[in-house]
Amino acid sequence: MPSKTIPPISELRKICQSYKLERDKRWWRIFWRKISIYITWVLLHTEITPNQASATSVLLVILGTVLLAFSSPVFALCGALTYLIYHLIDKVDGEIARYYQKFSIVGVYLDELGHNLSDAGIFIGLGLHLAWQKDDASTLILTTAMIGALCMVMIRNNKSISFLLFAQNILAQPELLPDRQDSESPGILWKESVHQDRRKERKESISGGKRLLVWLRDFILAVSQSMVMFILVIAGLVVEILAQSTTFLEVLIKAEALLQGMVLVALVVINLRGNIQNECLRINELAEKKFDKQ
Repeated sequence: MPSKTIPPISELRKICQSYKLERDKRWWRIFWRKISIYITWVLLHTEITPNQASATSVLLVILGTVLLAFSSPVFALCGALTYLIYHLIDKVDGEIARYYQKFSIVGVYLDELGHNLSDAGIFIGLGLHLAWQKDDASTLILTTAMIGALCMVMIRNNKSISFLLFAQNILAQPELLPDRQDSESPGILWKESVHQDRRKERKESISGGKRLLVWLRDFILAVSQSMVMFILVIAGLVVEILAQSTTFLEVLIKAEALLQGMVLVALVVINLRGNIQNECLRINELAEKKFDKQ
C-alpha cells in the first residue's frame, strides 16, 4: 500500500469524493460525505482495505438488525444508531478504494449486499421490536414489517433491473434489444432523468406542471429511502424511552410499509411504460463506446 503520509482533509475530499459529488449533488448526500471523510482519514492511517471496510459495513447491518429486534428500547436504539454508523462506513469503503485506486467486484457485491440487508433489516428489526410488546397485534405488525421489507428489496431490484435484463438476456439474444424511440429527452420519471437532475445536467426548461412532478418525484424518493427511516426510527425509540409509548413507531412502520408498496407499484408501471427500454438502450450505447475505445 502507499505511504501513510495521508493528505489533509481538503485534499482528501478531492481525491475520494469528487467523483461521487459530481454524480449526486443533493444536499443531504453532501452532508453525510462531510462526515464520512473524517472516518476515511482515520482508517487510511491503518492497514484496512476497501473490502474489509465493506465487510465491516455488512456486519454492522446484521448487528443493527439484531439489536433493533430486542424488546428493550435502549437496545433497539443502539441498533438504530448502529445503522447510522453503517450508513457512514458504506461511504467510507468507496472513499478508501478511490484513494488507493484499488477496486474490486467483490467490494461492489459486498456493498450491494449491505444495502439489501439494511433495506430489509430496518423493517424486520423494528417489526420484531414492536411485536414483542404487542401480543394482541403482533401478527399484524410482523406482516406489515415483512411487506415493508419485501417492497424495499424489490424497489432496489427494480431500480437496477435493466442491467440484469441486459446482462442475462440481451447479451445472449441481441434481438431482444428494443428499438430506438424518437424522443428528445427521457421521461421525467425515468431513471436517466432522475440521475440527470441529481447531477444538475438537465438542459431543457420544464413547465410548471412538470416542475411540480419533478419535485414530487424527488420528495417521494427521498422519504422512501432507508436513511430517512433510520432517523425516524431513532426519533421513535427516543419517544418510546421518554414517553413509554410505541405509538409513533407503530404509525411509522405502517406508513412506511404503505409508502414502499406505493413506490414499488409506481416503479413497476414506470419500467413498463418505457424506462426499461430506455435503460437497455443506454447501457448498450455505453458498452459500444467502451468497445470502440478499445
